[in-house]
Amino acid sequence: MKGRHPLLLGAGLALALSTLAAAQDAPPAPAASPSPGARPSPAPLVNTLKWSTASEVENFGYDVYRAEKEDGPYVRINPQPIPGATTVDEPSFYQYVDADIDPAKGYFYYVESISLKGVREKFTPVIKAPPKRPLPGASGSPSPSPSATPSASPPASPSPWPSAPPSPSPVPPSGD
Repeated sequence: MKGRHPLLLGAGLALALSTLAAAQDAPPAPAASPSPGARPSPAPLVNTLKWSTASEVENFGYDVYRAEKEDGPYVRINPQPIPGATTVDEPSFYQYVDADIDPAKGYFYYVESISLKGVREKFTPVIKAPPKRPLPGASGSPSPSPSATPSASPPASPSPWPSAPPSPSPVPPSGD
């Protein structure tokens, strides 16, 4: 396999900048009558990194790194390596949810692969996650720049990740 990365024969990476991942894992809340002026509490804001491989060779796993500036310093944020698929000739899909974020800050991420022999290689390009909320006192919301598009090379096949379900519409009280 000279000239080819021993771990990857095709990969894709995306950064989901929403609360969908956290909302999908949460149990449904019991229905309650809204009190006047009550607002539902928002789901926590997270950055979700998703990546895939077309196949893998001797892959032990992955570490995710984060920084507040593109040039670092980067710090590993997963406590243990995310287990890899060792050697497979089929697609594998991964994700990491970073719930320890300040919604007023932007972050930069990359994923590092770890071979079964312990060799570490930068697996993805640096991905920018813009702030979720404007800084206190700032007017308007942050406008994403072209570099804020969180994607790398496209996946070999359509994404297996579900799209966001439609938001439920409020049902007006009946006049019975």
